[in-house]
Amino acid sequence: MNTQPFVIEQTYDSPVEKVWQAITDNDKMKEWYFKLEDFKPEVGFTFRFEGKDKGVSFWHICEITEVIPLKKLAHTGDMKIIPATHW
Repeated sequence: MNTQPFVIEQTYDSPVEKVWQAITDNDKMKEWYFKLEDFKPEVGFTFRFEGKDKGVSFWHICEITEVIPLKKLAHTGDMKIIPATHW
Protein backbone atom coordinates (compact mmCIF):
# COMPACT_ATOMS: atom_id res chain seq x y z
CA MET A 1 0.00 0.00 0.00
CA ASN A 2 1.29 3.46 -0.93
CA THR A 3 1.20 5.82 2.06
CA GLN A 4 2.99 8.76 0.44
CA PRO A 5 1.17 12.11 0.60
CA PHE A 6 -0.14 13.64 -2.60
CA VAL A 7 -1.08 17.12 -3.74
CA ILE A 8 -4.12 18.07 -5.80
CA GLU A 9 -3.86 21.41 -7.58
CA GLN A 10 -6.67 22.94 -9.60
CA THR A 11 -6.97 26.22 -11.47
CA TYR A 12 -10.29 28.06 -11.65
CA ASP A 13 -11.23 30.97 -13.89
CA SER A 14 -12.66 32.90 -10.96
CA PRO A 15 -11.44 35.55 -8.50
CA VAL A 16 -9.30 34.04 -5.75
CA GLU A 17 -11.60 35.55 -3.09
CA LYS A 18 -14.58 33.66 -4.50
CA VAL A 19 -12.70 30.33 -4.62
CA TRP A 20 -11.35 30.88 -1.10
CA GLN A 21 -14.85 31.53 0.20
CA ALA A 22 -16.13 28.38 -1.52
CA ILE A 23 -13.57 26.19 0.28
CA THR A 24 -13.62 27.90 3.68
CA ASP A 25 -17.19 29.15 4.26
CA ASN A 26 -19.33 26.24 5.42
CA ASP A 27 -22.50 27.63 3.81
CA LYS A 28 -20.75 28.07 0.44
CA MET A 29 -19.12 24.62 0.69
CA LYS A 30 -22.57 23.04 0.91
CA GLU A 31 -23.46 24.53 -2.48
CA TRP A 32 -20.80 22.67 -4.47
CA TYR A 33 -18.55 20.51 -2.29
CA PHE A 34 -19.98 18.58 0.65
CA LYS A 35 -22.05 19.21 3.73
CA LEU A 36 -20.26 19.49 7.05
CA GLU A 37 -21.74 20.04 10.48
CA ASP A 38 -19.14 22.69 11.16
CA PHE A 39 -15.97 23.97 9.48
CA LYS A 40 -13.32 26.46 10.49
CA PRO A 41 -10.26 27.17 8.35
CA GLU A 42 -7.97 26.99 11.40
CA VAL A 43 -4.93 24.77 11.97
CA GLY A 44 -5.93 21.88 14.22
CA PHE A 45 -9.64 22.00 13.37
CA THR A 46 -10.99 18.49 12.67
CA PHE A 47 -13.93 17.65 10.47
CA ARG A 48 -15.56 14.58 8.98
CA PHE A 49 -17.92 13.78 6.19
CA GLU A 50 -19.65 10.63 5.05
CA GLY A 51 -19.59 8.87 1.72
CA LYS A 52 -21.71 5.83 0.98
CA ASP A 53 -21.39 2.98 -1.47
CA LYS A 54 -23.66 -0.06 -1.65
CA GLY A 55 -24.97 0.49 1.86
CA VAL A 56 -21.54 0.91 3.48
CA SER A 57 -20.57 4.22 5.09
CA PHE A 58 -17.08 5.56 4.60
CA TRP A 59 -16.21 8.33 7.03
CA HIS A 60 -13.50 10.71 5.94
CA ILE A 61 -11.79 12.13 9.03
CA CYS A 62 -9.61 15.20 8.41
CA GLU A 63 -7.59 17.82 10.26
CA ILE A 64 -6.56 21.24 8.97
CA THR A 65 -2.74 21.35 8.84
CA GLU A 66 -1.98 24.67 7.13
CA VAL A 67 -3.85 27.85 6.29
CA ILE A 68 -2.46 30.71 4.22
CA PRO A 69 -5.47 32.97 3.59
CA LEU A 70 -6.37 33.30 -0.11
CA LYS A 71 -3.49 30.96 -1.03
CA LYS A 72 -3.49 27.56 0.65
CA LEU A 73 -5.73 25.28 2.71
CA ALA A 74 -4.16 21.92 3.58
CA HIS A 75 -5.65 19.03 5.52
CA THR A 76 -5.02 15.41 6.33
CA GLY A 77 -7.46 12.76 5.23
CA ASP A 78 -8.16 9.30 6.57
CA MET A 79 -11.01 7.03 5.56
CA LYS A 80 -12.66 4.65 8.01
CA ILE A 81 -15.41 2.15 7.39
CA ILE A 82 -17.71 2.86 10.30
CA PRO A 83 -21.44 2.23 10.73
CA ALA A 84 -23.28 5.50 10.09
CA THR A 85 -25.00 5.26 13.47
CA HIS A 86 -21.60 5.51 15.21
CA TRP A 87 -21.57 9.33 14.96
